[in-house]
Amino acid sequence: MNKIYLISFPLPSGGSGIPAGMKANEISVALLMWAAMYGVTYQDLNVKRIIKKGVCIELPEDLLAQFKLTWHRTDLPYKILQNNHE
Repeated sequence: MNKIYLISFPLPSGGSGIPAGMKANEISVALLMWAAMYGVTYQDLNVKRIIKKGVCIELPEDLLAQFKLTWHRTDLPYKILQNNHE
């Protein structure tokens, strides 16, 4: 069984949601570029916004290691929130 990890990129609060929307777009573009650079299908990341968690993606265990080693956007920090058995 392959574990699926939920990765969260936090979003700013306030400003009528405008800063959060802008940051969410920046994160989505950065994820798209990362996926293209490393041969990952962007749609497989299942990118979504979750209230109070930010922009979240789902990564299988084998892809998590690659992501941790190759994500160089220190201005877009992430947290590993959970893992589930699929």
